[in-house]
Amino acid sequence: MTLYPDLLKHQDRCAAISDTGVSILYHELSNFSLRIADTVKPHSLVFFFCENTIGSLAGAVAFLNNGVVPLLLDTGQNRQLLDHLLDTYQPAFIYLPSRMRKDFPEFKLCLKEYDYELLQTNYKEQIPLHDNLAMLFTTSGSTGSPKLVRLSLENLRANGESIIDYLGIGPNERPITTLPMHYSFGFSIINSHLMAGATVLLTTKTLVEKDFWDFFRTEKTT
Repeated sequence: MTLYPDLLKHQDRCAAISDTGVSILYHELSNFSLRIADTVKPHSLVFFFCENTIGSLAGAVAFLNNGVVPLLLDTGQNRQLLDHLLDTYQPAFIYLPSRMRKDFPEFKLCLKEYDYELLQTNYKEQIPLHDNLAMLFTTSGSTGSPKLVRLSLENLRANGESIIDYLGIGPNERPITTLPMHYSFGFSIINSHLMAGATVLLTTKTLVEKDFWDFFRTEKTT
């Protein structure tokens, strides 16, 4: 079971455009998913450092389409809490922006693409995961503890479908990111629009920055 079974249905439609001018098509997301599948076993736990960038979006799609369980984390995650999370959950892989590679020199590089890298950890034992687990989020109340929110694929699909139905989202929509991907609301915007075959406009800028509104107007945000 996958979350985005229609990637090839949309084929040459643009799935996302970043504020750096990089874009990715739906069939390219499908190809990247296949490369992840060649490296990561289903139901593996991945610590996923998210940004509103092409590499981050491609990773999210690939993990969820291959039954890999990502824990969505902020790239500015507190190191003490991160070390606690690593010790507690012992992920099989870490997926992160290339600039963060230096923070994990002990782990093996498996894949590098879209300015992101997939690292295999060296933990000897993997924490067993529930059969229905598809994704993990931290919460505002868990900043000082390793408590997480668990979601199933059914949760994610139902949430996306209800948003699509209520808002009438179609493939011609062009939403812009205004929240980080590791926030549940920020991810739900990306998730629902990818399910609908729309084009997501990815920016790391904030609403109070001129560059955000320049990108907003240039890309004809809906």
